[in-house]
Amino acid sequence: MTQLTPSRFKQSDVVRNQWHAEPEYGTPMEALLKPEYWAHVSAKLRRGDRIYALAEDNLYHAGLLVIEAGRLFAKVVKIPGECFEIESTQILNIDLPEGYDVKYRGLKKNWCVLRGTDVLKDGLSKTEAEAWVIDHLKLKKKAAA
Repeated sequence: MTQLTPSRFKQSDVVRNQWHAEPEYGTPMEALLKPEYWAHVSAKLRRGDRIYALAEDNLYHAGLLVIEAGRLFAKVVKIPGECFEIESTQILNIDLPEGYDVKYRGLKKNWCVLRGTDVLKDGLSKTEAEAWVIDHLKLKKKAAA
């Protein structure tokens, strides 16, 4: 066995960067593993860089390691234990009554509760929006009784 030489031992911030990526709403985690996904930022990436991706709609977080980067591509792999869906087990996925909808409306409004085109509530997670609909309907039912 050989010993590690000083030239192969460096501070990590000298040889790698850490990046934050915010994939657009609707981008599945699997898309991040495609080399062409990184085409517009690949010039900034180098082997060994870490990317922490938090989906715009907060539905997943992915820790990624760059294993190769070149012109208009980057090959990344998931870092074990650092990739997970944040709300997938909590989302209620209820059948909403006709006229009601829960939609993602961007970073500022997040998930919104809609009735037709009217925004009833915004700034929620998907779980909170679905729960709000349930509570709202219970209150309406009590008020009608």
